[in-house]
Amino acid sequence: MPEKETKILDYDGNEVDVRVVDSGGDTARMEIEHPDDREWVIVVDDDGEIEAEVTRRDGTPADLEVPEWLEDRMSRLAGPA
Repeated sequence: MPEKETKILDYDGNEVDVRVVDSGGDTARMEIEHPDDREWVIVVDDDGEIEAEVTRRDGTPADLEVPEWLEDRMSRLAGPA
C-alpha cells in the first residue's frame, strides 16, 4: 500500500507531517514528525484512541508523551465525516 501523507497543525500553528504507513481493519499506523524533531509512530483505532509504538527526539529513542493536540487531531480524523 502506498503511503498517504498529510499535514496537521499543533495548537501553536506548527505544521506537523503525518504519514499513514499501514491501515486495515479497525486501525491505522502512522508516523508523525513535528518540526521540533519529535517523532511518534502511533496506532489509531476507529474511535480515535492512540497507542504510541515508538517515540523519538532528534532521531534517538525517547520516552515522549503523546501530546494533547495529537490526540485531539487524531480523534477528529477518526470521527464521522
